Amino acid sequence: MISGSAPLPARVWAYLLERFPPVAYTLLVGLFAASAFALTSHSTGQSVGLDVALRAGAVVLLVFFHLRIMDEHKDHESDSAAYPERCLSRGVVTLPLLFKLGVCAVLLEAGLAVSLSASAALAWLGCVV
Repeated sequence: MISGSAPLPARVWAYLLERFPPVAYTLLVGLFAASAFALTSHSTGQSVGLDVALRAGAVVLLVFFHLRIMDEHKDHESDSAAYPERCLSRGVVTLPLLFKLGVCAVLLEAGLAVSLSASAALAWLGCVV
């Protein structure tokens, strides 16, 4: 069992495995993005490049991650009582650390969305607001 004194990358990885499983979320977001781009390609006749698909998928994955972090803040008190074994409840990761990770995620989302197009940036901004 990992403790709060473990190196930061190990603590964040333990949190991710527990609350935001990277393989599962990446697979689900990949399938979601692939289906969206397949529909777009079919309806418009224009294919989307792999770089665009990867950046768009990353935006979606990061949005889900920052939503998870927001949920951790919202439910911290009740989750600490109900789930004392979780990394956040045990102090392996802290709310301030998760806040910083969330800010980094949102900034990265913004940069990726802007790199896609003005429309993507506006759609992302609408979701964030």
